Amino acid sequence: MGEINTGKEKAINRTTSATLEPWQVVLSKSTDRWLYVWNNKLFTDVAFSVGFDEEVIECHKILLVLHSPVFETMFGQRWQSKEIHMQTISLPDEEMEIFKFFLEFVYTGSFSTSDIDKLISVLVLGKKYMCNQLIKKCIEQLTDALTVQNVMQIYQVAELMDEPDLNKATEEYILHNANSLFTSGKITKINKTDLGKILKNDELNVAEIDLFNAVYSWGRGECLKMNGNPDDSSFMYDVLKDVIPLIRFTNMSPEDFSLQVVPKNILPLEDTVTIFRFMTTPQEKREEVKPDVQLKFNTTKRSLSYFVYNLRRLKGHGFDFGRQWNNFCFQTDRDIRVISLGFFRAIEPNAVLDVGVKILNHEMTDTLAEIMDTNVKSLVTEDVFHIKFKTPVRINKDVLYTISYIVKGKETFYKSSVGESQIVANCGAEGKVTFKFKEAVQDNDMDQVPEICFRL
Repeated sequence: MGEINTGKEKAINRTTSATLEPWQVVLSKSTDRWLYVWNNKLFTDVAFSVGFDEEVIECHKILLVLHSPVFETMFGQRWQSKEIHMQTISLPDEEMEIFKFFLEFVYTGSFSTSDIDKLISVLVLGKKYMCNQLIKKCIEQLTDALTVQNVMQIYQVAELMDEPDLNKATEEYILHNANSLFTSGKITKINKTDLGKILKNDELNVAEIDLFNAVYSWGRGECLKMNGNPDDSSFMYDVLKDVIPLIRFTNMSPEDFSLQVVPKNILPLEDTVTIFRFMTTPQEKREEVKPDVQLKFNTTKRSLSYFVYNLRRLKGHGFDFGRQWNNFCFQTDRDIRVISLGFFRAIEPNAVLDVGVKILNHEMTDTLAEIMDTNVKSLVTEDVFHIKFKTPVRINKDVLYTISYIVKGKETFYKSSVGESQIVANCGAEGKVTFKFKEAVQDNDMDQVPEICFRL
């Protein structure tokens, strides 16, 4: 079998001479010891014949059982007699390279690959064998690896495999990077259902004309897949008829609509006339013609929003934040409006919490916004939950503010207050916002606000 390189080759070879220290002494880490017994086939008690080539790899049942209820059931059915030392199980549908990643994780708690396709394959294998720790590891690595080039592929995997954490991460990435995503033509491989779901979002960070052009290019690609002529406007209309109503044409300039949309002959004449009528009506009288447009098109202006992450994943232990109000200070280099604050979930699964939030001036003498949200459900499937202000809170640039909060009910995760003192939020086409954080006068050593959601 192909061995995993542990960086311990010298130590592993030391047992060849009786005068050298045994491997149990040389290898101090338990993971290195397990790799040693695996690579040297010591006391292995199960073998797998993997893939079309039937390559055989030996390992230890106990570790597989510890990670997978599927293997526990499999071994329970096959090994009824303790006298049986070794049997070989055929896994013709697995790929040896991917299966070795799976085994590497079983033995060490980690595996190493930056290849997105392989990561997805490992995730599929983790789902197949119900290895929850491996699934979580794959989702973390895929989330960290998100780019404009691969986010649509990972987004569809998250949808197909019903992984809410990965789905949330990809949706947020799409929202924040929609301009680059849609203008680079990276949506061509997405299916119509997922495309529609994205287009319905009010917070896509992309100009509506760029959105239309990307959807039009997607439609041409779909026509070619169906052996149709993309220059046939009636055929294109049939392909796009479920998607076109999701484009918010009234968010475009009359010039863009006239020069880029109308010539493509996608819209029926009556719809074109209705949109033009809305665009050319003075702002104060648009409410009179708005109902006609809204019969077929959404006229809501997309409202961009962004998140600031102080910490991406759960760390630390449980702490009772319900004893007193906790505080920290921040300021920004641009005017923004804070929509909500994110909080780490409770240690106890699906706990119910009472959360109080205030935004005050630096001296804590004037309260700008305050909300007390009772019976908040902290779901185990979401590391962070949000408390939303009734109206966005205006934050003026270069002014120091205090955020004060209290979380009652159960102990929750937290981060050390000795964290990032500055975070730059990339807002796509709208530029960047720099957040600077400071400790408040009345503060402890732990913080529980990993996310700030804001709009420009």
